[in-house]
Amino acid sequence: MQVLVTGGNGLLGRELCRVLADQHAVISIVHSTVIDPIDGVSYVVRDLSSPKAVSDLPSSIDAVFHLAQSSQFREFPSGTRDTFEVNLRSTLDLLEYCRTAGGRQFFLASTGGVYGGQNDPISEAGALIPPSEIGFYFATKLAAEMLCSTYRQTFDVTVLRIFFMFGPRQRPDMFLPRLIQRVVNGEPIYLGGENGVRVNPIPASDVAQILSRLIDRTCPPVLNIGGPDVVTLKQIAESIGDLVSRDPIFESGPTSPDIIADISVLESVIGEFPLTPFSDALKSMVNDSVS
Repeated sequence: MQVLVTGGNGLLGRELCRVLADQHAVISIVHSTVIDPIDGVSYVVRDLSSPKAVSDLPSSIDAVFHLAQSSQFREFPSGTRDTFEVNLRSTLDLLEYCRTAGGRQFFLASTGGVYGGQNDPISEAGALIPPSEIGFYFATKLAAEMLCSTYRQTFDVTVLRIFFMFGPRQRPDMFLPRLIQRVVNGEPIYLGGENGVRVNPIPASDVAQILSRLIDRTCPPVLNIGGPDVVTLKQIAESIGDLVSRDPIFESGPTSPDIIADISVLESVIGEFPLTPFSDALKSMVNDSVS
């Protein structure tokens, strides 16, 4: 099959390209030249903030994984234009490309953050952040989801709401890399309540394996993706401390709601699939971060 992956040099995109290249013809849109390209992947260097980013792509495609997002998503308001162009406008351009190229499946990488925090595991039908409280980044993600939903009459579309994905190549300003550095540097870690928020993180390598199994399957409109193990912020920090021989410093504050993905629908779609225990993935992440 012909598969297009955007963000092919990112945390998830690179892992997915590696997995897919064994069985499919993979075309990947990347923002800049890839220094260590993956064998079997055809790279197309494009800036997705440009209106012409999806021009001159292959005339036929079977599946599209839109994983790219703006690198300026945290920079409000200075980064709003780039965030809009990459997260939203390019989604429409890629939907149209998928339609005209005869694509059968379209997958959009969104985020579990659109739900906000809840005390119980969050299902795909969980309450979303109210419009009056949503930030610009999450607004672009939800808007992209809504654009995608209108194309379901043309081809299969699945929104992937990913919870706390991590991996060795992750940006240093993301959740787990920041937490590792705070423990290593002896900086305080702020807990909501006694133990902090509960989450179920998942390594990018597992997410890539999951996504590869969705090709040619009947998938629901929205799919939560999270890990098998639920852990508290305090447990994560203490595990990092054990690995780096540093005692974390904690400061308590008001209780924070949990952000746990209910992955029962995911399990029903992909069947039996061994996900990496969080402790193993965390050890690999820490060793890579401090080496």
